[in-house]
Amino acid sequence: MKKLTILMMASMLFPLTEMTGQYLETFDVAEQGIGGSCYGPDISTCTGVALEEVTWTLSGNFSGIETEGLITTNGYLLFNDVDEAVCWNSPTLDISSVATSSFTVTFTLPSGTIWDYSTTPGSIDFMDVHYAVDGGAFSAPIANISGCPGSNHTISASSCAFTLDGPLTYTPSVSGIIGNTLNIRVCVDNNSAQEEAQLELVSAPEANTTILPIELTQFSAKPIQNKHIQLNWQTATELNNDYIAIQRSTNGQHFREIGRVGGQGTTEQTHDYQFLDRHPLPGLNYYRLRQVDFNGASTIHRVISVEFNPPNPMDIQIAPNPVEDVLEISVQQELAEAAQFAIFDMNGKVALSTIWPASRRQTIALNNLPTGIYFLRLIAENIVYNRPFVKK
Repeated sequence: MKKLTILMMASMLFPLTEMTGQYLETFDVAEQGIGGSCYGPDISTCTGVALEEVTWTLSGNFSGIETEGLITTNGYLLFNDVDEAVCWNSPTLDISSVATSSFTVTFTLPSGTIWDYSTTPGSIDFMDVHYAVDGGAFSAPIANISGCPGSNHTISASSCAFTLDGPLTYTPSVSGIIGNTLNIRVCVDNNSAQEEAQLELVSAPEANTTILPIELTQFSAKPIQNKHIQLNWQTATELNNDYIAIQRSTNGQHFREIGRVGGQGTTEQTHDYQFLDRHPLPGLNYYRLRQVDFNGASTIHRVISVEFNPPNPMDIQIAPNPVEDVLEISVQQELAEAAQFAIFDMNGKVALSTIWPASRRQTIALNNLPTGIYFLRLIAENIVYNRPFVKK
């Protein structure tokens, strides 16, 4: 699922060198993005949307795009008269095996482009670079690198009395990033057809930096009626996702697989998943997800825990005790399925056994049992109920 290709294979978007495992995006798949007009802020109102061959997503306000668009062409991502802030969002990068990570963005104002000086909101031409670590909130924009110290943007002449005249190339960068995952976001607002901008390269050069196979946006677990534990998770994107293996542990260190849920292959759409652990263990249960590619490669995701408190194993009532002929037995909750039921004598020998139907109450005739002390055992939904009683 981690897309690893040699740099010379320029026909692939988001190539990662096999020799270094670095992330290097060169926008080599043409006409991916928005090539038509948008009739509202949401991308669903846009025409000419093509994102099938890329692993990045778009966000922001698309209402200002009128045919010029936001699209890959000639080895760069073109921002042309987008009017409102629109953003490119990278796939989630796995940096868990990197001591400290970094990234660099190459951004160009081509010849003939003039980004105007302005302090009027909505008229400012700017580019912002943000990043997020471990699924947290995105950072404030990287500090201005275009010679305008009063600007709140990564590239802008706002609050400074000059314009930015192309050709100009900027390379904002961040280093010393520590974490497990990294997301990069580049946002642009330019306000005329003569104010083009080109995002040419995004590079995370450290070895073993790879695209995370699935972007996990939510993962939770909760008890259901003190019987089961339900796991829920959500993915924002998936890349060659064959299936998810659900793993459980009692100590958070040693896990074993308890089930699988099929993946969606490759998709840019949000998907919600559920898994029901029908036999959780009493106490603290730890869960994690192991994502598996079609080629067998796998990635382990974060661990969550949930407390499970089943009904008291001794919470079973019998009457009368001592009993002469008929024993009445009841449990606190109605059983969801048939259970195993047995009576043992003092020597551990089975004196009587049967199937308990899915109910809360049962009566057992004991006329044929000799006088003595017995032990009742009911095994229901992975819970063992024990009760001693006396037969007169």
